[in-house]
Amino acid sequence: MALMIPDRISTNSPGERDLFLRLKNSSDTENWFVLHSLDIAEHSRQVGGEIDMIVVIPGMGVLCLEVKACQSLRIEQGAWYYGRNPKPDFRGPFKQASSAMHSLRGNFFSRGPLAKTVFVSGVVFTHVTFDLASPEWHTWQFIDSRKYQASPIAELLRSMLANARQHLSSTPSCRWFNPESPEPTPGQCKDIANILRPNFEVFESPKSRSRRTQTEIKKFTQEQFVALDAMKGNDRVLYKGPAGTGKTVLAIEAVRRACLNQKRALFLCYNRLLSKKLAEEVGELEPKVHCSTLHSLLLKIAGKSTHNPEPEFWRSELPSLALESLIQDSSSQQYDYLVVDEVQDLCHAPYLDVLDCLLSGGLRQGSFAVFGDFEKQAIYSQGDRAPEEVFGDFTEEVPSYSLRTNCRNRPRLAGLAHLLGQLKPNYTRILREDDGVDCFPTYYRDSDDQVKKLIDALESAYRDGFRGQSIVVLSPSANDKCCASKIQDQSWAQRLKPIEASDPGYIRFGTVHSFKGLEAEFVILTDIESILGDMAQQLFYTGVTRALERLVILAKEKSKADVVRVLTST
Repeated sequence: MALMIPDRISTNSPGERDLFLRLKNSSDTENWFVLHSLDIAEHSRQVGGEIDMIVVIPGMGVLCLEVKACQSLRIEQGAWYYGRNPKPDFRGPFKQASSAMHSLRGNFFSRGPLAKTVFVSGVVFTHVTFDLASPEWHTWQFIDSRKYQASPIAELLRSMLANARQHLSSTPSCRWFNPESPEPTPGQCKDIANILRPNFEVFESPKSRSRRTQTEIKKFTQEQFVALDAMKGNDRVLYKGPAGTGKTVLAIEAVRRACLNQKRALFLCYNRLLSKKLAEEVGELEPKVHCSTLHSLLLKIAGKSTHNPEPEFWRSELPSLALESLIQDSSSQQYDYLVVDEVQDLCHAPYLDVLDCLLSGGLRQGSFAVFGDFEKQAIYSQGDRAPEEVFGDFTEEVPSYSLRTNCRNRPRLAGLAHLLGQLKPNYTRILREDDGVDCFPTYYRDSDDQVKKLIDALESAYRDGFRGQSIVVLSPSANDKCCASKIQDQSWAQRLKPIEASDPGYIRFGTVHSFKGLEAEFVILTDIESILGDMAQQLFYTGVTRALERLVILAKEKSKADVVRVLTST
């Protein structure tokens, strides 16, 4: 069968569509190439032109066909009229096909190894009979509706080329033509097709794509500023929403507005990498705003410096030391306004005691705007009580604003967070357009198989033009136990660095915990052994919603049953 390039046709012409389908379905066209709707930028007689159908046949030549599907035809004083169209065509289909063919041959094939290839023009009338003789064309140069319906299309096109070759043989001036030559060979036919319709691939640069993505997300997120406007009459507000609803950008804007109102603001979060990003965003507002992680602030207040303490130090001892210091001298360290991003991570009574002292008026009477996802992202919580309940102990009747519009993720990815991450209620709107790329899990058998599939995913990312820090590999497991740390292939291993130590030229890898609150264009989520259970579900949900453009999920085969169970129960 012929190779159709492209493999589908989009023209509205019934004649071209029918001819395309007949050639596509013909079994007598082995090694043929058929190109349709080929534009000619360098036309010999006009600004540009088009050839309806080019058929490249091994051992015979190249046919350049003009297809006419009119249901009536008349010629008056040299002008051609097609159907009911009153507009005359003074060139006619034969001259149109011939000039396009000569332009094509002259531009690409008049020299070089394909110079002796036979090029012939012809016309196919799919709906009308045509038997008019003229010195302007040969009788074998057209196929009318009678021939078109009576004989196989491959036979008709071979006959047209055979007559053309016989004509060349009997023409003294065509000494270049050798009727015994097997040209074009199948290989030359492929070369001709590649010259006319080359396969090539170009990518938007990573920097350009990243800039475009960030601009798009920023635009959509700034539409969420209506939330800040709606609640500006309240001194204390809790903004609640799932991942991707713009909480971080709103938190940054809340800090900016506080500084414009001459308030001394404290901007906190739990995650160190997120804090670094926030500090970069509000750096120009110093010294009116102090931005840090809660733990860094506690160390500073307590006058401590430590690198590897026990977990209990952070959750109990350090907050107590900081609180003691504040009680001794709280007034000099108080802030007018408090903004917390990912507040659900700080809803631990000893932490809130410290914040109560740091804020002028305390959490019950002071001014604050806090942003959190109490539904699925409380992955640092270790208490028996829900973070929102703990937060409620320190505040009284704080008004809340619900954010349900996703302005970060593509629709299919947001849908995955809803279905497999069990996000309930779902997003009310998804602002970004669907890119048609699915993101359901890829399953691995064992550790070696997962490493292989991770390398496949990285290769896929590079094929699609993603590079360096635009790619992040996340895992529920620690860095020394995750799939990324087990890659032995040096060509990839040397491109990977832990998130904490990474620079722009490297692919980052790390835990879902460490990347919470952040985002990347291409996210690969590895080591997923289950999506059932509160913590597994929260980590899965947090991981998948980090992706801006592409998401690959590597899940153990045994989890496939869990995925099916969740999907069928939704």
